[in-house]
Amino acid sequence: MAINIQEVTSNVTTSADNIVEGSGIFDYLMETVTKHITAQYKLGRITGTEYATVYLGVIQATLSEAMKFTLEKGVIDADITLKGIQGSEAQATGTSDRALKGSQKLLVDTQKATEAEKALLITRETT
Repeated sequence: MAINIQEVTSNVTTSADNIVEGSGIFDYLMETVTKHITAQYKLGRITGTEYATVYLGVIQATLSEAMKFTLEKGVIDADITLKGIQGSEAQATGTSDRALKGSQKLLVDTQKATEAEKALLITRETT
């Protein structure tokens, strides 16, 4: 399955105060994660070199999750499409089955009428 990179990351911009924004799944996730990391840094829970280590780990994990999400979304979309096709086929089959049953009933009714006519003819001939 091909991944549309535009779903993962797109329209990435960096503002004058170094805020990175974008409109892909990765971009939205990173925006939230960065806010959390920044808050922990400002609280002094993450310091100096730890910040770089944490940030690198977060980027790797977030990119991995964004890719998984994109792939799963593709699988779900394909599954929905397949179920729609199967539903259409089932509906068409159901319509065909009803038409076939209608035709079979008409045939049986015609055969019964023919048999009744034959019986009537035989009765007339014998009388």
